Amino acid sequence: MIFFVINYIMEIENTINFPSEIINIEEKCKSITDFMFPGILQDFIKVYNQEKNKLPYHLNLLDELHANENSHSRILMKLFNAKDNDEYYILKSFLKFLGPPFSDLIVSDIKIISNEIERVDIRVRAKDFSILIENKIHDAGDQERQIIRYVEREEESNNKYLRNNNIYVLYLSNLDGKEPSENSFPQDLRKQLVKRYRSISYKIDILPWLESEVLPNCKGKDTFLKSAIEQYIDHLKGMFHLRVIEEKMNEKIKEHLNQNLKLSGKESFERIEILKKKEGEVNNILGYIIELKLEQEKDVKMNFLKTLYNSMMEDFSAFSPKIDYLADWGTSSIKLPIGNFNVRVAIDTNYSYGIQTEDDSGVKKNKIEEIFNKDGFIKTIFNEPENDELWYYSKESTKETVYKEFKTLCDHFKYEYIKTKG
Repeated sequence: MIFFVINYIMEIENTINFPSEIINIEEKCKSITDFMFPGILQDFIKVYNQEKNKLPYHLNLLDELHANENSHSRILMKLFNAKDNDEYYILKSFLKFLGPPFSDLIVSDIKIISNEIERVDIRVRAKDFSILIENKIHDAGDQERQIIRYVEREEESNNKYLRNNNIYVLYLSNLDGKEPSENSFPQDLRKQLVKRYRSISYKIDILPWLESEVLPNCKGKDTFLKSAIEQYIDHLKGMFHLRVIEEKMNEKIKEHLNQNLKLSGKESFERIEILKKKEGEVNNILGYIIELKLEQEKDVKMNFLKTLYNSMMEDFSAFSPKIDYLADWGTSSIKLPIGNFNVRVAIDTNYSYGIQTEDDSGVKKNKIEEIFNKDGFIKTIFNEPENDELWYYSKESTKETVYKEFKTLCDHFKYEYIKTKG
C-alpha cells in the first residue's frame, strides 16, 4: 500500500501549489504528512529512490505515459473489443475466468463503451445483459450514490435492463479486498444483484488472467496486440513491484521498514499490531492525498468547461450557449437547427463531443439517424449511433483538439442548414 502513497504524491506534485521553497518530493511528503506520520514516509521514500536508482535500465511506454484510471479503462476496453472470426475471444476469456454467472453469458452482438454515462468506466451491453465495470486502480474514493446511479441509468435505458435479472457489476480495485462504500452501493442493491456483483483486483485477478489466459492464447498474427499485452503485463507488475529486477530492491525496503518500525526482537503478535497500526496510518494519508487529487481534477474540469463556454459565446452566440455542471463532470453546448428541428451539440469534461439526446421518445432519434445517414461528412466522424440516453452520437477526442473538432462539426451543420433553406 505504501507504494501507492508514493505514486499519488508524485502524481499530484505538479497540480498542488506547494510553497516555492519546497523543491523535492521528500519535502512535499513532509509538508503533507508530518502531523500524522512523522519521519517514516520521507525516510522510506529516500531509501526507495536510492534502491530504485540502482535498478537496471528498463523501458515501458505505459510507465512513461503515466497511465491514469481512464487509460486503464481504455486498455481493457480495447482488449475486450478484440475479435477473431466475429468472436470477442478476449472478453469471452475474461468472463470465463470470472466463473459463473459471468461465464454463462453469451458474448455476441455486444457494444463496449468506455467513459460514457456519468463516468461509467466500462460498460458492456448486449441484448440480454449489461455489465458495469467501475475501475478504482488508483484507489479513488466512491462518489455520491455512484454505483446505484449507474444501475438506475441502465434500467431507464431503451433496453430496459433489470437489477434483479440481467445487470452485472464488477468493482475493480488495485489490491484484493476493497469494496464500494454503502452510500455508493447499498446492501439492498447488492442483495438484488446476488452473484451478479463481484469485487476483483488488478493484482489478484487481472494480472494473472493476462499472463495465464490472454497472452498464451493471443493470435500469432496479432503482433501489435501481443506486444501491447506484454507491455501492459509488465506495467502492472511494475505497479505492484513484481518485476524480477526489483526483487533485491524489495528485500532492501522490507529490511529498512523492519528497522524503522523497530520490529526486530518482538514477538509475532506484537509485530502484527505495529504493522496494522502503520497500515491504518498509510490508509489515512492515502485518503487525504486522494481527496486533494480529486479536488484538483474537479477544478481543472470546471475551468475547462468555463473556457469552452466562453469560446462558444464568442463563436456561436446566436445559438444559445449553455453550461451544465453535473455531479462530477459537465457539458458545454449549443443548440443548432438540423432539418426542421434543433439538436444540442456538446462537449463534456471527458473531452468527448457529439449530439446529445433531449427526449426519450425515439421519434427525434430516428429522424436524426435518417439525416445523418445521408450526410457523408458526419459518417466520417461518428461510426454509429450510441443507443443510449445521453448521446445520439459521440466521439472521444483530446483536451487540445476537442473544441476545434466540435467547431468543425458545428460549422458543417450551419452550412448545411443555410444551404437547405436556400
